[in-house]
Amino acid sequence: MIDHVWSVLCETSLLDQDSKLISLINVLEQLTIPEVPAPDKELPIVVNLVSTWVRSDLNVPSQGQSQINFVSPSGNVLQVLANNIDLTKYERLRARGQFRGLKLPEEGQYHFDVEFREDDQHDWSKVASVPLKIIFKSNE
Repeated sequence: MIDHVWSVLCETSLLDQDSKLISLINVLEQLTIPEVPAPDKELPIVVNLVSTWVRSDLNVPSQGQSQINFVSPSGNVLQVLANNIDLTKYERLRARGQFRGLKLPEEGQYHFDVEFREDDQHDWSKVASVPLKIIFKSNE
């Protein structure tokens, strides 16, 4: 089995190849956009959701699948990223999901819902929800 440890939304992440340390640059919690909302609004930005996964039992190699759903305040899934989580060789994994261009049809609290399942035979289980508040501020 695999456990989700944490997920953080940021503008970019840098991985030091020598030390294997990761730096999260410009952690995102809220964005203020100087426009008005529109159904076809898309913010030309790249954001990363960085997650850490570990084996539940360090001695048992495991694998599974993760899925990140970008959800609007009204509950619509606007974008989905899927990844395989392979912990057969290593005890932990840092996965980086990159979203290019966020659809923002309304103001409010958006979420990046992180889900996990062992295989295609199991249901998805939500393991985290990372909020991103969007405020539209027009120059009227």
